[in-house]
Amino acid sequence: QLGAHICYNQKSLRPLVTGYRLFRQDRFRIQTHFGSLEEVHLKLTSTFGIDMDRSPMRPDHSWSLDFHHEWLRKLQREEESLKSTCTGSPVAPIVPREMDVLFGKSIRARSAPGTRRALHLVEHHYEEYTRTSSKYDKKACANGIIAQVHASGGRFLKSDREGWMEVDDITSRQKIAHWFRYMKTKSADAANRIPVNGRGLVQERGGKPTSRQQDEECK
Repeated sequence: QLGAHICYNQKSLRPLVTGYRLFRQDRFRIQTHFGSLEEVHLKLTSTFGIDMDRSPMRPDHSWSLDFHHEWLRKLQREEESLKSTCTGSPVAPIVPREMDVLFGKSIRARSAPGTRRALHLVEHHYEEYTRTSSKYDKKACANGIIAQVHASGGRFLKSDREGWMEVDDITSRQKIAHWFRYMKTKSADAANRIPVNGRGLVQERGGKPTSRQQDEECK
């Protein structure tokens, strides 16, 4: 998915821009820039690598969509060329990359660098996710993790009989929500267990040691 840059040079527009970004589900992909035309151009060029010769904003403060229209025509030509040359041809298989998040319970999926990084992001945002009861905020938190994975060149992949396939953001959010629930369950289990006799054995709070623990105490 593409990102967006909102540029403005009037302070009176700041509440409008902030409100617009706040209530968008894809706000993690929206960047805002305040300043003169020259300052905005410099930041877009030096920080984001955007070629300002192709920007709709012109130095004389006019607007031009010539490059945008040419870009759309180029995409249309590429799609038509692809359809005419690749009809009936097999789709190239997806090969997982280093930063891809792999679904599944296999050792390969769980030990993949991209999967471990995504789990680290979930752990990092755990308190933020569990602190709110708002479904919108939880969704925004998950979208932020997805955006960070995509920003590093990663994809969310699941395997089937034909190989790996990229899943959509809805499926990715469901996976992230599952990880958050799993972490919450582990945290609750840890909180409900207390040492027994100072020997490293544990029991449920307010309960008795399990039969296995009792057997160990008898050894």
